[in-house]
Amino acid sequence: MMRNQGYSREVRYVSVLVAALAMLAVSCNLYYGKGEDKSCESRTHDDLPDIGISRPLDFGPTVKADDPVPPLSGGTLALTPDDSMVVVADADRDQVYLALLGEPDGTFPPEPPQTQLVATIALNQGDEPGRVIVDNAQRAHVALRRGGAVATIDLTNREIIGRRDVCAAPRGLAFDEQNDLVHVACYGGQLIAMKPATGEVVSSQELETGLRDVVLDSNHIYVTVFRTAEVIVLDRQARTLVERMRPPVLDTVEFDSETGEERRVVFEPGVAWRTLAGPDGGVVMLHQRARKGKIPIIQPGGYGGDGCSGGVVHGAITTLKPGQSQLPAMAMSMAVLPVDFALVANGQQSVVVASGNGDSSRIVQPPLFRVDTNQVHRPFECFFGDDSGFRRDFGQPVAVVATADDVLVVQSREPAYLSISRGEEWYVSRLDLSTTSRRDTGYDLFHLNAGGNIACASCHPTGADDARVWEFECIGPRRTQSLQFGLLGTEPFHWDGDMDDLSKLMNEVFVGRMSGGQPDKAQVDALGSWLDTLRTPPQSPPHDQSAVDRGRQVFQSPTVGCQACHSGAKFTDNRSYDVGTGGKFQVPSLTGLANRGPYIHTGCAKTLRERFTNPTCGGGDKHGVVSHLTDKELNDLIAYLETL
Repeated sequence: MMRNQGYSREVRYVSVLVAALAMLAVSCNLYYGKGEDKSCESRTHDDLPDIGISRPLDFGPTVKADDPVPPLSGGTLALTPDDSMVVVADADRDQVYLALLGEPDGTFPPEPPQTQLVATIALNQGDEPGRVIVDNAQRAHVALRRGGAVATIDLTNREIIGRRDVCAAPRGLAFDEQNDLVHVACYGGQLIAMKPATGEVVSSQELETGLRDVVLDSNHIYVTVFRTAEVIVLDRQARTLVERMRPPVLDTVEFDSETGEERRVVFEPGVAWRTLAGPDGGVVMLHQRARKGKIPIIQPGGYGGDGCSGGVVHGAITTLKPGQSQLPAMAMSMAVLPVDFALVANGQQSVVVASGNGDSSRIVQPPLFRVDTNQVHRPFECFFGDDSGFRRDFGQPVAVVATADDVLVVQSREPAYLSISRGEEWYVSRLDLSTTSRRDTGYDLFHLNAGGNIACASCHPTGADDARVWEFECIGPRRTQSLQFGLLGTEPFHWDGDMDDLSKLMNEVFVGRMSGGQPDKAQVDALGSWLDTLRTPPQSPPHDQSAVDRGRQVFQSPTVGCQACHSGAKFTDNRSYDVGTGGKFQVPSLTGLANRGPYIHTGCAKTLRERFTNPTCGGGDKHGVVSHLTDKELNDLIAYLETL
């Protein structure tokens, strides 16, 4: 077992984890005793056992927010260069807070610094502020994820001085001190450079959809792709492609608790929640890794795991530098929804926010972890984390930053407050930011560590999908589906259409496979209501509207037949058909299709073009009569589909 620096409560976590796993193993043996039929044919979706650890979920009274609460994104804090002020973006309340740290001169007393809230700045409803940076002229820049702009705030006068409409869905921000520029990475694929004082756009280039963070060092611009955890490395001067980087695959061995033998496990990187500049160049990425190979669905808790790598998803921190290889990082199997981190101890350590572990007394895993930044994976050595002392009754942490002398500032979303601590003692003081509640039981359920070290949002980050094709026992390959189209009214669910409604899906997946507590009807209804508010990010206008218009005509043509099944506002008739792709499958919504690859339930089409040009993948003329389309008509059809 690996001991982590600063860790003082390892025994308690190991004991709790072992006890929970033992309870799960005993329950599984009782239900699936030796000699019993475990075959896929004998299983029905009503065969949900009482595995002993599922119990009612205690969230207090069920609450539905008056207006939509956005899914968790993380990374919504920034410090001024002198560490005297923290800028806080509040996506739930569409506000930005300015808080002074320490004394007005920026010095810190021996105890954690006293803080003072000095401004609350209102944004437009639905702006959903995200990433924040501060330039060297006392200006903060805030990416408005749904506002289609970057808001610029004068920190001296504490007011908005500009709202720059740079792109439809800005995501990452970086300040280029050398050239006095703000670089903006957009979900739609644009990388834009603008003047921080005026918002004037000085350059723009198209990369690919789904961009997340942008980071600079002396030689390169790094842009991350959220779902795949890839890093696009550009030359700093010419902004030309240098290479593409990605965290390495974890290919290791673990003990099998049933057989007592070693087993091979492989985890592939994905979902780059947060990427920061490395202390000596390159980038440090906080990301997830997902298990490759067959995933159990028959046994209770099949998405969990008893090895050091955990269940089907875990977190990891990887340092990446151009032209250099990297060993796989240690698996943080207990860090559920690792949405943000801060580098401390001169970059040698990281403090990780595991939002899925917050705001619930039934979760024993800590919501904050301290881990060695360059800690590599070693077989049979487990990292369980450092109990941060973060008060669980304070709420759910969503972001963290660290000052130059390692004062930590942690943001909680509900209630909205900051906790401030110094060093490894985790002494916590608190500054309330808002008394307006944005609690929503549906949001809570979606982001909760169900019990098997996995949350719904682990595979559906930000309500979308993880771009993965999972190989499920008894089912086969299934690509994760996006939820950003208004879920209610599209029943039955899943590719096979075998989940009649959300209650059945929660019983089968959340309770059964994820080891979750049993939600009551009101909680399931709240989850459905919250999921129904999820929508795809705003899109920029198409480059060629005439091509889109022509493609719409192709789509609607009775001869082609797309609209026969992909009909209505959500582009689905909610039925299942055999369209030549290997069986009878539910018609998926086409909303947000441009950033939903790979396509088809098996993920066999990496691009939309491949969906139409590869008859063994797209189904040929059983899946829309498209073989007669010219290249131009096909291009037009794809142009239209990418706008949905």
